Amino acid sequence: MARPRDDDHESADSPFARAMARAGGRPSKVVEFPGFEGTRAALWCPNEEEHAEAEVEARKRLTGQYKMSALDLSLAQETDLFERERAVELITLVVRDADDPDDAFFESSDEARKLTKAQRRALVALIEDFERERFMRRTPESHDEVVRLVRESKEAGVLSTWLASCESATELRELVEILATALTDSTPSTTSSSSNG
Repeated sequence: MARPRDDDHESADSPFARAMARAGGRPSKVVEFPGFEGTRAALWCPNEEEHAEAEVEARKRLTGQYKMSALDLSLAQETDLFERERAVELITLVVRDADDPDDAFFESSDEARKLTKAQRRALVALIEDFERERFMRRTPESHDEVVRLVRESKEAGVLSTWLASCESATELRELVEILATALTDSTPSTTSSSSNG
């Protein structure tokens, strides 16, 4: 079930509460809802509580709806069935109303179960992308490493294969960003000068 969100249980004097206040509340990202053209939804980056709640609710569903025993449940945790239920519960918690992210997009996890498999997977990918975007480390060293890999892949003739191995849209966006920076930089990188020597 989608629970009401206030998420302001922390003391107003805590550093975390002050940081949230400075950020204007919990960060969200508006995306196009997969499979529904012209429909937007907001995403929250799942916190630890939401990941745990999704797992607990998935277990409850499997034991209640599918009458699984404790042994069945422990075996099911490695299956697509458990992963599907956990994903549905997480989607219910963190997919929000685009106009007011404090409001849930789904009335309940039962409503979210009406999603197609493709929609569910696309939403999970968008949530995971948002998690990576929020906490991705961006350093000059990591940029140089990607530029080096791209140059080596291009020289070896396997650039398209390497690009296809990027796991998500976030990785591809980061790659494009890094390449755009590298290509517009007028100073040759140390990598290119060392590879020519």
